[in-house]
Amino acid sequence: MRYPAIGGLHPSVVDRIQMTAGDAPRVGAVPSTVDLLPPAACLEHLESATSRFSTALAGGDLAAPVTSCGDWRLLDLTHHLGGIHRWARVAVIEGHPNGTPDDPPVDRAGLVAWFEEGAAAVLATLREAGPAAPCWSFGPKPRTTAFYRARCPPSGPPAS
Repeated sequence: MRYPAIGGLHPSVVDRIQMTAGDAPRVGAVPSTVDLLPPAACLEHLESATSRFSTALAGGDLAAPVTSCGDWRLLDLTHHLGGIHRWARVAVIEGHPNGTPDDPPVDRAGLVAWFEEGAAAVLATLREAGPAAPCWSFGPKPRTTAFYRARCPPSGPPAS
């Protein structure tokens, strides 16, 4: 049995939430907050968030701790996010999870440019491919680029 539409959820999400009477939801059936957005809005969110992060990166202390990320500093978080952008792009374009990250710079100007280049590249790739294009992912089937649209790191400004 499918439940009727759940108020407040985007219609595309309601279709993905399948429960049977008396049973718990399927594993992976409950969406994250970003899953509530339509595909184009996910990319708009990613673009806005990467822009905000880049602005924070341009003026932030690269040695500043990122309290929500254990012992990481702003430099570590930037390397991680920029690496994920590149890794996700390879997964979409080449269809495998074996993308090898380049060596990220450690100087501020080079780091900002590297981060912005990776963010722009993954955004362009996801836009060009569209949300229904098949690709490799570790998520549930169907494995499409919609997975990466909703899960690329949002890259909000780091805590200071």
